[in-house]
Amino acid sequence: MTLPVLAALLLAQATPNYGLTPAQMSRMTVSSFLAHAEKVRKTGMPEYELRDALYTYAKANDAHIDGLVRGHSSAKQAEFAALRKSLDAFLLALHEYEYAANGGGTMYLLFHATRFAEARQLVREMLENKLKDPGARVVSDGSVRIRALFGGENPAKTRISIDSMQTHYNEVCAALKNRSRPHSNAVIDFCMRKMRSPFKEES
Repeated sequence: MTLPVLAALLLAQATPNYGLTPAQMSRMTVSSFLAHAEKVRKTGMPEYELRDALYTYAKANDAHIDGLVRGHSSAKQAEFAALRKSLDAFLLALHEYEYAANGGGTMYLLFHATRFAEARQLVREMLENKLKDPGARVVSDGSVRIRALFGGENPAKTRISIDSMQTHYNEVCAALKNRSRPHSNAVIDFCMRKMRSPFKEES
């Protein structure tokens, strides 16, 4: 089963809400949602449950984002649709890169689920004008970091994934052309921080 199929399946089936409504989830950060889930759970959450919880959070935020976008022009709706789609594609390419470069492992499914949820938080906060400006970022910053990635255990596959990351990163940046500079800074910074290897992921 491919990752996009798995993600779609989990989004459709995800149910662990830990006593929260979708509206309540869409007012939380990923970190605060997981902290709440762990408090309710009272014991450590296994990896599969963490993934389910993250996709539940993403699903709630998707619904909230859809509601926020409906209040804008059709052109802006199309821009936000393009941003979500290109972010998803970029994160999938990043997952495929990590999986190939490091020889696989289920932990990369959890990494992807976390970033998928964080991307929804990012877009939601952009629409709510709550994004913090991390400081000046330019498109080339992300491209430099992509070019610094290396082949790992499967150079042929990682090369394909790196090229795909660059393509989808370019699409992300194109979708930002009408956004404010602080918003563009925040999205580029997000993409850069999620590229873990050979860099350590920053919080």
